[in-house]
Amino acid sequence: GLVLCRDGGKLTPRHIDSSTTEWSVPWPQWAARHDGKLCLATALALADEVSTYGGMACWDAKNRAGVTLSISARLVGDRVPVVHIGEELHFLQRKVKTG
Repeated sequence: GLVLCRDGGKLTPRHIDSSTTEWSVPWPQWAARHDGKLCLATALALADEVSTYGGMACWDAKNRAGVTLSISARLVGDRVPVVHIGEELHFLQRKVKTG
């Protein structure tokens, strides 16, 4: 799993309410492709780690991480975006169900 101090990350809360959380994390060097383009699988793996520790644990009565999620994505458009090391990656649409 992601270890922020070892892997060079910084998880920053942007918004937390009763049904949504929004966090940002700089794109780490170890996740960058040699051509600078985004690898969707890596972005989803990072989103899984962030949502587990920065998201779902907020709503658990005992603040436990490790909630099972279903994550999917698709790349819109015909060009893969370039993501520079340290640039923030944002996931703009999410649906959260608990219970």
